[in-house]
Amino acid sequence: MEKINKKVFSRIGFSLVGIQITSLLLQIILILILNTAFGGTKWLEDSSAAIMLVSFIPMYAAAFPVGIWGLKKLPTVKGETATLSAGQLVKYALFCMPVMYVGNIIGTLLSGVLSGGQATNMVEELLTGQIGIEILFIVILAPFFEEYVFRKLLIDKTIRFGEKTAVIFSALMFGVFHGNLFQFFYTFGIGLIWGYIYVKTRKFSYVFCLHALFNFMGGILPSMLMNLLGEEGMKALETMDMAVLETMPFEIMVYGLYTLVLLLLVIAGAVLLLKNRREFALEEKELEEENRITVKTVWLNPGMIIFSVMILATFIYALFS
Repeated sequence: MEKINKKVFSRIGFSLVGIQITSLLLQIILILILNTAFGGTKWLEDSSAAIMLVSFIPMYAAAFPVGIWGLKKLPTVKGETATLSAGQLVKYALFCMPVMYVGNIIGTLLSGVLSGGQATNMVEELLTGQIGIEILFIVILAPFFEEYVFRKLLIDKTIRFGEKTAVIFSALMFGVFHGNLFQFFYTFGIGLIWGYIYVKTRKFSYVFCLHALFNFMGGILPSMLMNLLGEEGMKALETMDMAVLETMPFEIMVYGLYTLVLLLLVIAGAVLLLKNRREFALEEKELEEENRITVKTVWLNPGMIIFSVMILATFIYALFS
């Protein structure tokens, strides 16, 4: 039985490797085609939207479908569905706020320390100011495919090894899949909450909507604020150039209101999370012998070893590129 269980995790590893390799190869091919068509790489400098399209089209048009194809071949354990009230969904959304905030701080500080200040947040570099394109990729496609793979499929395929194992494993894979320390800590933390919600409800719609909401708040709203402030306003905020800031009172008021609301949501979420921390209980029922696994079962297999090496290389590259 140990050998069969290892094959399950090996197939998961190979499926995630398939997503990464397919995306990378298609991005390279697409860049070569565009370089040929435009006679060089000037198109990359002239259009930030083009960079986003080259980055995301291969990922969602081909790479994720490859991974889904690989994962779907594994046996699924279905569970009973449950419904959350609007109040419960709001509560879980608030739980995520301090996790996102603290995780982002940890990731940013650790990236800076390990890279000697060289590392840059690639997510911020991908924000183009093209709101329509950003909504399509960041608010719709990314939440759909990521939740389908990392919550629905991974949990459905591993929950027979225990609820806690399925939630932690899916959250860890979700975190490392982003490939950088800037995002790892908050994606892992939020992945635990979303995994818990999926295990208890088995409803994909809940985790998709929460993911879309957080991508909107963390990606689209900052991008809209950047558009509102412009390059001059952003530089003035960084340097606290009051001469410039005094010329844009409305823009600064909007930015300040956004920051204040975000801070209040973080505080409210932290209070609720501490108050309701015992709510996050997963079943610890005795597993059947064939479903008992060890760390060796999960990690010491060809698929997960290759995936781990690839992810480690990606993290190192993100720190020093």
